Amino acid sequence: MTKSSIAKTRRTSSGKTRTGKKSPKNTPAKKVNSRLKPNRKHISKLWVAAGVVVLIAATYLLINGSIMIEQYKMAQYLKEKYGKEFVVENYRIEGGGIGVEGDPTADAYLSSKNEDIRFKVWDYGNVNEGTHQYRDDYINQRWNKEYSNEIRPKLKSILNSDVVYRVSTGLGDNEIEKIDYRTRIPSFEEYRSSKNKKNASLELVVFDAKIRDSDRLWGVISLLKETSLDDLYLRICDVNYNNCQNFDKGAIGKINSKLDTGLYINNIMKGDDR
Repeated sequence: MTKSSIAKTRRTSSGKTRTGKKSPKNTPAKKVNSRLKPNRKHISKLWVAAGVVVLIAATYLLINGSIMIEQYKMAQYLKEKYGKEFVVENYRIEGGGIGVEGDPTADAYLSSKNEDIRFKVWDYGNVNEGTHQYRDDYINQRWNKEYSNEIRPKLKSILNSDVVYRVSTGLGDNEIEKIDYRTRIPSFEEYRSSKNKKNASLELVVFDAKIRDSDRLWGVISLLKETSLDDLYLRICDVNYNNCQNFDKGAIGKINSKLDTGLYINNIMKGDDR
């Protein structure tokens, strides 16, 4: 055998073909073909996942579509009542619990943004039976802001400092329906000066327990009495409505001077607030 034949044999036995390419190692034809076949289990999982996504999306659209319809109905109710356009948002159920369905409720405000009053509108009808009855506290929130601004400087003068307080006005349900809000909404000052003032109520909550002395307490009570309303309430509380001293309309009705205030405080200290 010549040298050239030996060299040729070595090159051939080195794993190369006569064309100079390596042949595939340990790659059977069946294994190569199996890589090209689709994984049926994987595809099934993808279809299930896609179905879940579609179901979630459809549920979301259905719920939000129902909410938008309810908000639209509330906005229409407000427009018919007040003759103005309102924005209704933040739809939710309030007052629900065990055995209690709760009322569909939303927040509303004027779309023109001429005022920064936000209020609630709710449906107290039987929603499951398709009956709707709407109410709102727009006039109450207007009056709350009006009276709060009215007494701010007076309250600061009485207490010799700025204090945190809350005002809550009320109006009888029957009286609310009598007012023609499309024509004009009466101010709180105007209403409490009218013959219908017996239907209005007022509560003042002052977050400062230090005013429980006869001088300043009488000043706050006399401020409330200036409204000429019979249905008056006062609460003197610590922060977060803790340790409140409550004065209902009966107690306020009996206090007509600083002396009466001192006697009332003494009775409370003795455990007799009659």
